[in-house]
Amino acid sequence: MEKSFDALSFSPYANPGAWARPRGGVIDYTVNVPEAGDYRIAVEYRSVSRLELALAADGGRYKRKAFPPSDGYRKAFLGTRRLEAGAAVVKIGVVNAAGARLRAIVVGK
Repeated sequence: MEKSFDALSFSPYANPGAWARPRGGVIDYTVNVPEAGDYRIAVEYRSVSRLELALAADGGRYKRKAFPPSDGYRKAFLGTRRLEAGAAVVKIGVVNAAGARLRAIVVGK
């Protein structure tokens, strides 16, 4: 069961789906973690081609993951990371995002 909370759910702009990022960019999000533990990190995306992202948190190593094209928005699990209570930095590296839009980042237990 996913447990998410507002402080860890992020939409980059007020208009959902308005995000697009060029290849090679890194997106840093600082999230307020209520308690230390393992957290699942996912994105909501749509893409006309294969989407490839890399995830790191709190200074950890990046791990790549690829997702298929989709007609509408879909939720995709990036990985589980151990986060300490307080401010934590979640980094998403863009490996390939041609024609992709990212609507939200969701971090939850």
